[in-house]
Amino acid sequence: MKTEKNKLMITTMRTGFCAIALSGLFLAGCSEDKPADLKKVTESAQSSTEAVTATIKETVEEKVEMVADVVNETVEKVEEVVTPEPAAVEDQPESVVETKPEEVPAEAVESSDQPAGDVPQYVVECPEGAASAKACKVDKNTYVGWRSYSTNCQVCHGGSGLGSTFAPNLMDRFNKQGVDYTRFKEVVTNGYTGQIGAMPAWEKNKGVMKDLDNLYRYLQARADDKLPKGRPTRLK
Repeated sequence: MKTEKNKLMITTMRTGFCAIALSGLFLAGCSEDKPADLKKVTESAQSSTEAVTATIKETVEEKVEMVADVVNETVEKVEEVVTPEPAAVEDQPESVVETKPEEVPAEAVESSDQPAGDVPQYVVECPEGAASAKACKVDKNTYVGWRSYSTNCQVCHGGSGLGSTFAPNLMDRFNKQGVDYTRFKEVVTNGYTGQIGAMPAWEKNKGVMKDLDNLYRYLQARADDKLPKGRPTRLK
């Protein structure tokens, strides 16, 4: 009886040692694989974090610049109101007063192809072969049009009016479907339902309606291929 108990204890101990040994092998295997897997996960997370951070930084910088533009425009308007007009000069010989128009190379200035009149006109200055709007300068109204488009329209119609999966390319609308100023105002004001999707009416949005002409200036300059994609610089 005592011998049987000893045999049972020895068998149990051997089983326990085997289990411990197997557990050790299992843990050893895990300890070898886990650092490699953890390293991959860490690298992937770090890469994703860097991409998101870069996107947020770019967006914030652009919004800050847009706010700065609005502040500068407000300051200019205030200065126009509070700055007194210079006193008139009396008995001054005409020869003393000289004016000189600003000299701008004719080939550098682009203007609207649309006939003048009630149609809003744009002014764009781009160096030859410019591939980005950053190298170009536009008049104040066209710049405000770009800013309004970036704020209100880009989320659907894509950057620089090139379209998206659920809103059409506005360059095609202007050039291939003949959207003119009258049609542009009608669609923006009252909305439109097409094959790709439905555009809401902006009639009750005071900001969009205030900048309607400027939006047209910017998009027409883009459609005329006078202004490359991207953010333009405002003429001083």
